[in-house]
Amino acid sequence: MNVAGMKIEPSGQACGARVTGIDLSQTLDAATIATLRAAWLKHRVLAFADQTLDDDGLERFTQAMGGFGEDPFFAPLPGRKNVAAILREADEQSPLFAENWHSDWTFLKQPPAGTCLLAVDIPPTGGDTLFADQIAAFAALPPADQARFAKLTAVHSARGAYAPDGTYGAKDAGRSMAIRPSEDARATRTHSLVHSHPETGERGFFSCAGYIVGIEGMADEQAFPLLRDLLAWQSRDEFVYRHRWEPGMLIMWDNRSVLHRATGGYEGHRRELHRTTIKAWKPRKIGSLGDRPRGGSGRLAMTQQAEPARPTVAYKVLTATQMSELEQVGTFAGAPIDLADGYIHLSTAGQIDETVVKHFSGQDDLHVGAIDLEALGDAVRWDPSRGGQLFPHIYAALPLSVVIAYGPLVRDHAGRIRLPVAE
Repeated sequence: MNVAGMKIEPSGQACGARVTGIDLSQTLDAATIATLRAAWLKHRVLAFADQTLDDDGLERFTQAMGGFGEDPFFAPLPGRKNVAAILREADEQSPLFAENWHSDWTFLKQPPAGTCLLAVDIPPTGGDTLFADQIAAFAALPPADQARFAKLTAVHSARGAYAPDGTYGAKDAGRSMAIRPSEDARATRTHSLVHSHPETGERGFFSCAGYIVGIEGMADEQAFPLLRDLLAWQSRDEFVYRHRWEPGMLIMWDNRSVLHRATGGYEGHRRELHRTTIKAWKPRKIGSLGDRPRGGSGRLAMTQQAEPARPTVAYKVLTATQMSELEQVGTFAGAPIDLADGYIHLSTAGQIDETVVKHFSGQDDLHVGAIDLEALGDAVRWDPSRGGQLFPHIYAALPLSVVIAYGPLVRDHAGRIRLPVAE
């Protein structure tokens, strides 16, 4: 499957886009996955219309988008490990599930990057899902309020929902969903109230009152009113996208940039959706190299042993003059530079993974991000021709105007990171 014929139309609301002209039941190639991921990060929520996915297809798509996340307190569907049913029977009288604003599983150490929801049985009316753009909500605040909130650390817990005495605990009778309350829900975890999106660098609120049960170092008498007032701001109409479901539709949202909640209005009708979560994103370390044939043009062709099906990619070798100039620079992002075969060799693999390269799951594309420009000083600058965007086409330029290539990050036989460069 390729990107030809695919159309991505913004919702015209605070966030969200509708994607047509793509069949997610087919195998998606690397270019299509990269395009979808870039659109997901830009629009926060993607709605794929007219799909014919089953649970196998939902799992394949989730794997392509980053792999399965942890899903506590839900029992998976029989025969599945990673798919759960969001179900409400037509005659069900229990309170609506997930009707309060939240971001999924923020009480975990590594909350999921996203969530996928596939329409199985859609009522003829009602059941919309609302999304609130938290990057937009933070950006709309006065600078003084931004600075105040950015200093706070939130305490997260699932106790109010999934502890035995919580909303979905022992007293929650007559519910069709397979929810598993547990004492484990009483655990707490802290995250910054305002975070930088790990893939785009955009700043926004992370979660809200509900899974946030307090503010570190602040008495509850102060924290609860602050969280209540903040939620009123986070969920203002100008930040909200209302998603209307259609039969066969799949939606995917970014838990790091939006809140969401369910709505009712379909009394007397059955509603079922199947859900997966996308695991937390982090820079990916690449395995050992396979054969590295040299082409007749003097370029190096590289593949990875772990994934032999991927196409060979070649890079232009630096000129002797460029190599000499690079050697004079001495370091890049704090790692010593060693040049060989026209490549920059960065010997500190951990440092390059954490501070220079963000390699998103399953893709061959090199993305430079999480660079502390102040710490690096003049060693690196953003290429103005790329608009300073963090994703998907990021190029960092050295003073001699050598631009880091957009391509695979690989490790040589000595275990060193090999960072290809191009003129």
